[in-house]
Amino acid sequence: MKLQRSLSNLARSAMVVLLALLISVPQPCVAALARAASTVTVFGGITVSGGEQGVDFDVSTSPLLLTVKTSTPLTFSGTGQGSIKIANGVHANIVLAGLDITSKSSAPTTAADRNSPIDLWPDSSLHITLADGTTNYVRTQLDTKCAGIHVAETASLTIDDSVTNRLADGTHVEVDGGKIATAGTLLNGTKVEVGDELLKLSAANPGVLKVAGGYGCAAIGSGSMENAGLMVFDGGSIVACAWRGNAVNLDNPGAAADRDYPVDGSYYASAGAGIGAGCGGGATDMYFNAADIDAYGSYHGAGIGAPLRFEGGTTYNGGPRQPSALTTTPNSTCGNITINGGFLKARGFTHGNAFGGACDSAAAPGAKGKVIKVTGGTLLPTSPNRWDLGGNGGTVIVTGGSMRIAGMNKFQGDGPWSDESKTTKLTMVTIDMQKELQELNSQNSKISGWQLLVNGQPHSYGAPTMFDDGKLYLWLSDAYLKKDPETGKAARIEVRLNYVDPDGKEQRLEPLYVEDLGGNTGSTLKRYVNIDLDNEHLDPAARELVAAYFAKPQQALRRVALGGLGALGRGGPLHLHRRPGAHRQTAYRFHRA
Repeated sequence: MKLQRSLSNLARSAMVVLLALLISVPQPCVAALARAASTVTVFGGITVSGGEQGVDFDVSTSPLLLTVKTSTPLTFSGTGQGSIKIANGVHANIVLAGLDITSKSSAPTTAADRNSPIDLWPDSSLHITLADGTTNYVRTQLDTKCAGIHVAETASLTIDDSVTNRLADGTHVEVDGGKIATAGTLLNGTKVEVGDELLKLSAANPGVLKVAGGYGCAAIGSGSMENAGLMVFDGGSIVACAWRGNAVNLDNPGAAADRDYPVDGSYYASAGAGIGAGCGGGATDMYFNAADIDAYGSYHGAGIGAPLRFEGGTTYNGGPRQPSALTTTPNSTCGNITINGGFLKARGFTHGNAFGGACDSAAAPGAKGKVIKVTGGTLLPTSPNRWDLGGNGGTVIVTGGSMRIAGMNKFQGDGPWSDESKTTKLTMVTIDMQKELQELNSQNSKISGWQLLVNGQPHSYGAPTMFDDGKLYLWLSDAYLKKDPETGKAARIEVRLNYVDPDGKEQRLEPLYVEDLGGNTGSTLKRYVNIDLDNEHLDPAARELVAAYFAKPQQALRRVALGGLGALGRGGPLHLHRRPGAHRQTAYRFHRA
């Protein structure tokens, strides 16, 4: 009896422990315990893990499709040919962990074979996580005539790194002005507050995604003759290349030139956007929050934005639609583009802008009624023959960030304006720390602790994400150029920031400033260096040199070049200023020439 009671008690204890374990495990894991996840190989060499075949996904061989049916997370790795289909109405979550997938072999015999390597069907959504330290390729056979990652008009795509921009309750973490705009606890347990740095949303070793589009299609977005759906770029490093008339090497995407490439009369193959729309199609809404983007357009299509226009009938027909496309009339625009943060490079070619419009016409303006808004981040647009930013019929608004624009004539459309009221135009102000940051091997370092002041008062201006070869390009109200009738000077601009050095440590910079915006010194900000002559570590020769100036009146001291103070730091000759607020004659500040 004692043995039976002992066994019975043991069994009850085991059940209690198992029940407690099940209660403590998150719900998706409970489901996984209920039905063990499988690992299968598809498409000749691609491994799928994390779900159950026949429940979470189905696999067919004709056409080559893996159809995702549930929201159970699936992880893909390995190499093969085929299509990952996100079925209508499904809200899918996949992890790319070293995937190299290509659309079905060239010249498909039926429309059913013309599926993108990753294909979002109408009313579906997909969240892609790029696994840390992995490089993933999504390629198209050109004759398949499909986008690399296809986003149907009513679908939505989000791409992120391993630090998911979501709170524990599923709320999306918004970004605005280069800073976090939603408070709470991330899925990884990190607490975030409004105004926190974007560094909190970035993985230490983010995954890489490289995508190529087929004839007449976007790399990421729509295929021919259709509108793309919603796209959100929250993290990771992403390369997107439309086909531009020559072979594209995803590992060296800028190497090939562009060329016009008409096919079958009115169908143009070199006509899609890098991110946006395919030939004759259009875009809807795109948000760039915290990702690194490198986007390349085509002969006729933008780097990020619009494709070759559609004018109805067969004019500039983009070729047949993909099977997953809706048949609504394309809007033939770049859509609304909102850049809140991240590091974005976009290249337009012969007929395409870097960001925004492309090869359009009066009958089909490339940005009609659309807004391109920059609130933060760092943008590097390039378009030798067209415009860097904007589009025909559209509006450009800039409230933050750094944008290296070749000249004011490189904006297309209405703007740049400081807000939606369109009352204040903008002027570019340069911060140049190239020489000093090069010496510190930090000329392309990330930025934190951003603050902008105008005439000593904090000014709302969104944070750049990183330096561009040691420089930043700010866009401020041209009202600050107006001279004060009493002082005869324009506004005093000051910037305070930190940067992240190659060891991952935040380093503080002394404030950068321009005393007279647009004055004799131009609109390039310089840096203060604070020197206290009572500091026992100060080089004696430097102390003696500065002390020699003390007998002079203060006005004679201002802007006096001190060429022999190399011991006080790097970066060129120093100029003497009395430090604001200093009450001792031995406390001075200097600025770099």
